[in-house]
Parts: sequence; C-alpha cells; structure tokens
Amino acid sequence: MAWATTGLAPEDYAFGSESNGHGGDCALIRARVARPRDFGTLSQRAPAARFRGGRVRLSALVRTDGAERCALWLRVDDAANRLLAIDNMHARPIRGTTGWTRHECVLWVPPEAEWLLFGLLLHGAGAAWLDEVVLEAVGGDVATTIPHAPSVTIR
Repeated sequence: MAWATTGLAPEDYAFGSESNGHGGDCALIRARVARPRDFGTLSQRAPAARFRGGRVRLSALVRTDGAERCALWLRVDDAANRLLAIDNMHARPIRGTTGWTRHECVLWVPPEAEWLLFGLLLHGAGAAWLDEVVLEAVGGDVATTIPHAPSVTIR
C-alpha cells in the first residue's frame, strides 16, 4: 500500500516503512523535532461507491512509542471534497508506548459520498507504526464509532 504524507506540519515528521517483525513491512510516522508544530498523517483515498448507504469499517494494527497523540482516521467526502463524516479517534486517542493493537473506525456512508480518506495521524512527539489495514463494508449491527452518526436500516 502506498501512503501519501500530509497533515498541517508534515515537515515535522519522518515517514517510511520498516520490517513489521513477522515477515513483512509496515508504515511508520515519527516526529523529527522535539515539539512538532501540528500533526502529520499517512493517508490514502478510495472510491466510496460500494459503501454508499451502509457502514464502512477501517481497522488496522497500530504500535506506538512515546506517542503524544496518535489515531486512525476515516473521513467521508462528497464529489466537491466536502466533509460528510469523520472519525479521528478524538475521544479515544492512542497515547504513550503500546504494542501492536487493533483499532477501528466505523462510519455511515451517505448516498452522496464520493470518497473515503483514511490513515494514521501523529500529533506531537513519538512514533507510530501501521500494519494490516482493512477497509470493509459492515452491517447495521456494527455500531458506528462516533456518537452522532445516523442510524439507517437498509432493507
């Protein structure tokens, strides 16, 4: 998977890949300065068409080392690149040093959705690794991970 590097201060971060310790590679984001000015992200974009009117789950393994604030993020945009929904784990950030742990974001995808944007963000000091990323459709029985997401039943 090729990752774009973005954010409000991407120059304050180093991006790359490393061995994941079990025969493959994982993506990496690491603060290059002691006090980054803002966040940096690894990101990708995928068409939303097959998820419209349902729920989508982004899940991945994340490992951190001294992370000030790290999070998976999933965003839904329309054709004009306007934000329709976002979960950036604001209320449940990953902090400190953690082993490989699976995290997820689940959003409802409105019918007018055009793009899904997703990835890993690091805000502040530390480092984070990303592996085994999965983007999949899930049923209405899977709760969204943001409390204000609409509840829709598809028949």
